[in-house]
Amino acid sequence: MFSIFNSQQEYYSCEWLEYGIHFSPFGLEPCCMYVPDANYGSMFVPLKSGEYNLSDFYKIKKKIIEQHKKGYINSNCIKCYNLKKIYWEKSSCIKHIVLDLNYKCNADCIYCFTHKNKYKYNKIVGVPVLDILKKMIKRGTIKPDCEIHISGGEPTLNCEFEEIIKLFLKNNFNNIRIYSSGLEYSEIISTALHHNACKLIISTDSGDRILLKKIKNIDLYDKLWENIQKYCNSQESDKTGVWLKYIIIPNINDNIDAINNFLLKVKEANGKFIVIEIERVWYNCNRKNDMEMKRILKLVKYIQIKSQNIGFEHDLFPSCIYAIDDYHSIYDSLEIEI
Repeated sequence: MFSIFNSQQEYYSCEWLEYGIHFSPFGLEPCCMYVPDANYGSMFVPLKSGEYNLSDFYKIKKKIIEQHKKGYINSNCIKCYNLKKIYWEKSSCIKHIVLDLNYKCNADCIYCFTHKNKYKYNKIVGVPVLDILKKMIKRGTIKPDCEIHISGGEPTLNCEFEEIIKLFLKNNFNNIRIYSSGLEYSEIISTALHHNACKLIISTDSGDRILLKKIKNIDLYDKLWENIQKYCNSQESDKTGVWLKYIIIPNINDNIDAINNFLLKVKEANGKFIVIEIERVWYNCNRKNDMEMKRILKLVKYIQIKSQNIGFEHDLFPSCIYAIDDYHSIYDSLEIEI
């Protein structure tokens, strides 16, 4: 069993590096891995004989933590907004899990890393993980308060998806986040929502039929919003529920009319929660472009204020958090007309 040894000293680390594991179709990663300009090759543990190599994963994680204790921060961690210097609790438990079950998807979003080679990525179905999760639960490595992120690709297309959710529900896990296209309605997701066990994040990115087709390369507008409304009607608590994401895509949906159409559609579907993100590739390329960042951040702030006025709660994804942090003085001074 892997254990993180606390040497009774403060050092820089994060919840994910200390207590997290990221299952991808190609191997294991020690954290959530979203830092601009980072190169995670040295932190990645590839599959071994087609299976997850947990032994090497724990060795690499321990090595990085020991370096941090000595004051040598891994270059991939330096800009991470989760990084903080505290006394880290000793624990053998995994508290954060990402399950990228596959890269196959029923949408073809123009901002997705799979977009340029969809045929290739749709053939990557992932590595079986259900038995590993069963063992981790039995050994107490993961416990019901563990934060679990399930994504892909489209996770509902994975043959183990339903059994994985059933496993978590059976063992009283109630902090599950499922990232889905929403194009295929899932009864097990609806059940999890009804039991206040999950948060469902759907990137709709538009409330307009033509714009949705342009972004996702699918013509399933009515089906998507019908499924969203069914999910919204399943949620039982303000602490969980359906989170509808708007990724601001410059030159596509970066205007007030598109945003208002989205917010109106969310309200019609009985939605309560909004997630805001700036398209990642564009952000990484333009985050030092003051004029463009000011323009995009004005839209972020508009969505925040307008959604609050309607009665929605909202959350920010990493690109927004980094952008606001980099331009906090500009952001605070932005005047928004609603």
